[in-house]
Amino acid sequence: MKKAIGSVVMSLALAGFLSSCGGGGGSAGSPGPSGGGGLATPLTVAEKVSVVDAQVGGGSSSPARGAVRAPSFPADSDYLTDKTNVYVEEQSVQSFNSVNEILCMVAQTRYEAMLNAGPYKAQIDRNQCKGKGDASVGAQQSVNQSSGANMPDYATWTVDVTRTDNTAPQVVKVWAHEPASEHEPEKVIYAKAVITEGVRASNPYGLFAINFDGHPIVDGAAASQSMFKGTLRTELTGGKVLLKFFQNQNFDGNTSTEAAALDRNADGSSGGGTLRSVQPSPSGPQTRTFDIAYNSANFHRVGNGKDICLSRTQFDESAWRYGVYDETGTRVVRQSNFPVRLSRGGTNYFGSIGYYGSWFPNGISPNDGETVYKQTYGSGGGSETAYQVLVAGGKLKKHTRALLALGNIVNIPLDMNEFDPASGTGTQTRILWDGAQFLKTATMNQTSMTWQNLDPAVAIDMNNLRYPELNFWSQALGGSVQIKLQDCVHNDNATPFNPSDDTFACAADNATQVVSYAEVTVTPSDTVPATLQCFENCPDAANLGGANPFLMSSGYQPVPPASATPAATYTFDSATMLLKSGGTDVVASSLDGGFQWGLMSGPLFENTAENQNLLKCEWDNNTCAWQARSNLPSYYTWETGPNSWNRFMALHSGSTFLSFEPPLSLGYIHLAAGKYLNARFNLEYGGFGDLNGIPGKCVNLETGLDADCSQGGPGSPIRWVPEFTIPDGSTATDSGNATYYIKALEKEQRMRKDLDACGALAVTSYASQLPGASDWVDPNVGTEPSVTGAPAVIGGVLQ
Repeated sequence: MKKAIGSVVMSLALAGFLSSCGGGGGSAGSPGPSGGGGLATPLTVAEKVSVVDAQVGGGSSSPARGAVRAPSFPADSDYLTDKTNVYVEEQSVQSFNSVNEILCMVAQTRYEAMLNAGPYKAQIDRNQCKGKGDASVGAQQSVNQSSGANMPDYATWTVDVTRTDNTAPQVVKVWAHEPASEHEPEKVIYAKAVITEGVRASNPYGLFAINFDGHPIVDGAAASQSMFKGTLRTELTGGKVLLKFFQNQNFDGNTSTEAAALDRNADGSSGGGTLRSVQPSPSGPQTRTFDIAYNSANFHRVGNGKDICLSRTQFDESAWRYGVYDETGTRVVRQSNFPVRLSRGGTNYFGSIGYYGSWFPNGISPNDGETVYKQTYGSGGGSETAYQVLVAGGKLKKHTRALLALGNIVNIPLDMNEFDPASGTGTQTRILWDGAQFLKTATMNQTSMTWQNLDPAVAIDMNNLRYPELNFWSQALGGSVQIKLQDCVHNDNATPFNPSDDTFACAADNATQVVSYAEVTVTPSDTVPATLQCFENCPDAANLGGANPFLMSSGYQPVPPASATPAATYTFDSATMLLKSGGTDVVASSLDGGFQWGLMSGPLFENTAENQNLLKCEWDNNTCAWQARSNLPSYYTWETGPNSWNRFMALHSGSTFLSFEPPLSLGYIHLAAGKYLNARFNLEYGGFGDLNGIPGKCVNLETGLDADCSQGGPGSPIRWVPEFTIPDGSTATDSGNATYYIKALEKEQRMRKDLDACGALAVTSYASQLPGASDWVDPNVGTEPSVTGAPAVIGGVLQ
């Protein structure tokens, strides 16, 4: 059974877990915005917790970090005041993964800024806090599909944070509403944290007690029976602080428990503990118990049939979240969505509408032409403005060309769909340019959807290519990539050209041209050509729900481009924001299973002599339609499908539209020593902490060595991590050459295996001190307060 996000509140519990790591985002002595907390300073908490403290020095950010000069910013700038949270990732303490997932969510409530401000709503983007370490992250969708991976996944929390003065405890009450998922029903989680002592040198945890209780929603109300409940607290024992955690889940007849008892010296130099989990399985409950001990030199783990010794002085480091700042050190905030109120059937629904579509509780979605009210948070509930919703059943995207050279992308992963005409099947292959040749380094395992390494790597035969250019998809380069090979010779002069048996011999070096395209969504204010022609992957408006939703077309036509016949010609209606084929909207409300993420067309472009001529084959004067993907200065694609991210959505008042900012596209050159030295990456910054485009790899947590992602799975030590860390103070530029600065906000350290073993560092069982169900106390937070105004916080950003 998938872990309940009620483990979520187990994490909330950990909002009281005051670790030696700094909390992110706020300053510990700021009163709440209402001013009511003037006599009380908030107790901030960590976004991540570690059984073992992170170390300074001795690590590698894989590869080693380059020397970057720190920018000169004012002392009160966001760049200098935003804290970096560093924690240790270790397999035996993965019971805390769900805790840390929720700590991340708790941080998004900005509770430290809302002390004594009264009850408020926060929209928590769960996508910011999950998915790290999944060995299948390297998997990607087909180039003809669209993924909703960047779509926010919001849950609504009601929060009330109080503290009467600096001698009183801080109380955090939460009513967390979780929508239904594939595996679990809709639920509400009640939680209460009472913090009596904050972190200090002699007590790196603080003293607190947190209890939580999750209930499924049945017929619109919380059921009396719990799905899960648990407790987290600290106790003073013999001058040391003992941390205890317990959680019990009971759902669909499956029961699981997790328990931990951990202690440590105040300075974090040594400690020990026991962690136990009981999980259901077809053969009966499966129990895993780990006893751990550590000192300043080593970490010793015994359990699950293994005796593992790790080094606390030799480790690797990865960053998971980054902030981006302008030339004054001010945090860059993207206006990507707005909070809105939708009134339907006498009920008010508070949600948001933005660049990636809409989010509302209970899975509802606004209809085209429906009225919503944009919320502005403020005293007395704030204000609201009425707007109409424009919903189109697809979205048009414009792609604009950028040019690089192969020398700029040495060792950057490039993914290719290799098609075998004989069998009619394809294989996803990962390829890189090593400075002298193209190497196949991995293939996609279609069962586990992970990259399976090729050892040794296989060089591509440049004398036996199907086309005189190579087409890839690259996360690091922002999307589609074409390599314009040199000195190509057509090995078969038969006419007409037959891709099933014709081949090419080509050359490439570091000066070979690389073409990539930046992508933006077309808005009502943009000008689009009157007609758009399509030569390949052209949507068939009459058969979009079929197994093959594209019109029959040939990428090669044995005629000059001026005489070539497009497979389809479309028009775009800027009033409805819909692509049309004749008088029919090219809109799919449902798709075949092979396109469940959405359908993407091939290049659509204006029928001009200049554009047409760019389709000319490189070896003769005939038409090669695939040249559109690399030769056209710009082209469009149409996306449609059943998901919210497959549609265009906007707010308008009359003819005036609100603008949503897309992710900020940044060009970054990696200057740290290693295989990516001087490589250029196209990064996407979606908002504070959300920076994408760094390639990944898998590592083995028991050895610290790189590993094959396909060997991952439940209980496996194989974990996906970013392949390098951007050094703090590194610069990146946007399309207008404005300079931005990057800083890591969240880093993990992974201890390497110690080949000398742990010697005299023995483990001690704390099994007798493990908490159980009798330690749980009903949080009893009472009736959820009615908060009718706009959310005060969305995705960690104060509104």
